Amino acid sequence: APMRDVVLHRNLRAGRRDPDDLATLGRLAQLPAPQRVAFVSELVRLLADADPAWRRIALRCLAGMRGQAVEEAVIAALDDPDPDVRVEAVSTLRASPHPARLAYALLHARVDVRRAALVWPTPDTAPICFALRADPEVRDAVPPGMRPPTPMLPYLHVFATEGWIPRAEVRNFALTHAIGNEAKDYPPLREPAALWAWLFDMFEGAEPHQRILLGQRVWQLVRQSPVGGLAILRDERAKRPDRALTVLFAGFDAHYFVDDAEPLEERRAILREVALQHVLLPAVSSRKPLAMRLLAGPLARHTDGPRAGALDLAAVLSILALHPESPYGVLVDAFGFDEVAEAVLAEPGVVARLYENPASGKRDRAWFIDELARRRPEAAFDARAITLLAASVADPKLRDALEVEAKREGYASVVERLLIFVRGAPVKPKRANRLAERLAEHVAEADLLTLVRAATAEALGTLDDRFLGALGRRFGDAVADVLDGAPDGAHLAARIGEATTFPFAVERTLALRWKDHAEPARSAWATPRLPKPPPPAPTGTTTLDEATREAIVTAPDLGAVLGRLRTPPLGLTAVLARRLPEPSVSACTWLLVSGDPHAEVVSQLARFEGDGSPAFEELVRAAVARFAGRTGLSLLGHAALSRWEPHAYATLDALGDEHFATRLDANRRTRSVLARRLVWSAVARAVALCRWHRRGRLAPLATDALLDLLVDTFDSDLGVPAARLFMGLFEAGVGEDGFRARHAKVKGLLPKLAENTRAVLSSYAKLEGLPPKATSDRTFADVDARLAAIRKSTDLPFLEATLADPVRQFAEEAVQRLFELGEVGEERLLHCLRSSVPHAVHVARFAALFT
Repeated sequence: APMRDVVLHRNLRAGRRDPDDLATLGRLAQLPAPQRVAFVSELVRLLADADPAWRRIALRCLAGMRGQAVEEAVIAALDDPDPDVRVEAVSTLRASPHPARLAYALLHARVDVRRAALVWPTPDTAPICFALRADPEVRDAVPPGMRPPTPMLPYLHVFATEGWIPRAEVRNFALTHAIGNEAKDYPPLREPAALWAWLFDMFEGAEPHQRILLGQRVWQLVRQSPVGGLAILRDERAKRPDRALTVLFAGFDAHYFVDDAEPLEERRAILREVALQHVLLPAVSSRKPLAMRLLAGPLARHTDGPRAGALDLAAVLSILALHPESPYGVLVDAFGFDEVAEAVLAEPGVVARLYENPASGKRDRAWFIDELARRRPEAAFDARAITLLAASVADPKLRDALEVEAKREGYASVVERLLIFVRGAPVKPKRANRLAERLAEHVAEADLLTLVRAATAEALGTLDDRFLGALGRRFGDAVADVLDGAPDGAHLAARIGEATTFPFAVERTLALRWKDHAEPARSAWATPRLPKPPPPAPTGTTTLDEATREAIVTAPDLGAVLGRLRTPPLGLTAVLARRLPEPSVSACTWLLVSGDPHAEVVSQLARFEGDGSPAFEELVRAAVARFAGRTGLSLLGHAALSRWEPHAYATLDALGDEHFATRLDANRRTRSVLARRLVWSAVARAVALCRWHRRGRLAPLATDALLDLLVDTFDSDLGVPAARLFMGLFEAGVGEDGFRARHAKVKGLLPKLAENTRAVLSSYAKLEGLPPKATSDRTFADVDARLAAIRKSTDLPFLEATLADPVRQFAEEAVQRLFELGEVGEERLLHCLRSSVPHAVHVARFAALFT
């Protein structure tokens, strides 16, 4: 049933309390806030009613409304003698456009008001909710996870000490906020030892990953005070043994690794986890003796397995980070070339770490690689590959390195090793492209099969993908020759097909060779890569039988009936004319491709397109797409399919040259929004295509009549397609005199056109510049001051004048303020509604008095 707005308003004004008005107010409360503004003064007055039921419903109607009078009345209702009214007042505050107003309820003297506010607090009031943990009357009602006020540390420390918050909550804030930085201004935890003793106590019983994260926070403390920080870590390890803390401690003090009191296997495992170059102790000047001691000790060798007693290359590399000299010279001096070469060959997964450091001096990386290549060539492939990888950061460096590398023996083996190294590491596409192109430049055709197998040995990485593409571009059909002759050619071709950069032309060449191959795998690979003959263009129409006609007229689900059609129907417009109008994508789709007269199709489109919104248009375009390629369609059918070039050209041809402007203007005036937009968009696209391929087709179109039509259409719902059509002709260089003659007129129109239309026309005005869109010179401070003045004003002429302000926000505030002033304000609003000035537009738009 419709709301009794007028009766309700009169009753509230007269002080009458009709029981039916309670239900009416309930429906009023469900309307958007702007539709309730007309009742604001009466609703505020209703909060003083003797019956709590009327006070509750008044508060519900005020929810979400702004204004000083509203807020003061709702806050006063928090002290209402009825508890249900107080709870309703809290809900109204929570729905306020200013969520922070809920603080009035959270800090209220009444316990039930505070508890009601805590049921669903707003994000802005989270710090207040947290502080209420100190309130014994509402502590149990505070939701978990509320953010403390800042600085957080004093609140967390006191509340945890008093038992007002659980340790888990302290841990969450300690891991997500830099509360350690607040300790210097908080005397109880100002000393680092006190702070971290308290934090470690809070993390007692925490999840392992949380203790690890806490330990990582100690890094900052230890960096600032190594002695004090390490003492804290040492004491904590003694009280609560924890491997994560041990790893952290070892990362600060390398003396841990020569401490025989620590288990050897644990030291060996932790040595692989820490970066000794970052340790704080010992000092740099004292690290060399410690490094040599570790290299001579048991940590540098395997203790079990088939390589027991042999060099442990991973451990040695970790230890070398302590030594200040070139790692290559230290390595050779400590163990000799033969033992180092054996370790390099035995641990290929570790060797990349060895070559990360170029070192300096006579015994640098280049010296080591040359010596290794001379003594044990097979052990140098990895080193050469890593050298190329390091040089790939810049193209000149990579070119120079490849000039040297290409002269050495075993280039293909080096590339194989490089592909293996990179496969497990992320490589940026730009670097992968550079490396792949340069590597392929030096590949010999004899190594092509070997390298294709290497690149496809595992799942394709970024470099594998780019390298296969580079080989395909450089060698072309030679790759097809290699795959054709390889026994595993079908497998290799399938893997190459996964590469996104491999030339399809090479795949097509190989597919043509294998289309009738005796090996099933090769012929199966070729089939999807062979060219397919184009399908014949669909044709034909259907005549609706009597049962289908009747179903179209009477069926509740029109889409289901039309969904059973397979070809465009004849006579659909006459059948749809017997049905009540409704938005229907199916109906519009079949109308566009039907063979019925144009005028009838347009008439029925207007009945079944709804509001013709862009979203609806996209749905229709998607549905019509299955008819792409069909010949014999009407103007509208081709227009709906204009995303395909043949249909765009067909739209242009259907309009003809002689009466082009007249027919386009006629289309502009049709009732159907869909028909207008489809045709104008299709013509704009066709002209854009003709600009490149059929420029001569455009010369007859650029008439004065058409140009005038387009200029007149800029400021309409067809402004964008009109602008695109205009610019297509302009940029094609046809009708130059006509465009020159209209330049001043278009320039004058630009400031009031829509932004997207202006953007299309911008290059047309480039000779003299695009006139700026009118902008406001108000600042944010001006806006705030003006709003404050409107909200407090009792000056009726001032508020009435503000109703015509071009800034909509000011006009809306003036409407609400006049309603708040009660009867005198409403009389002004009614006077404005009767006038013919812009005041009425703002009143009607923002707050219709009665629905």
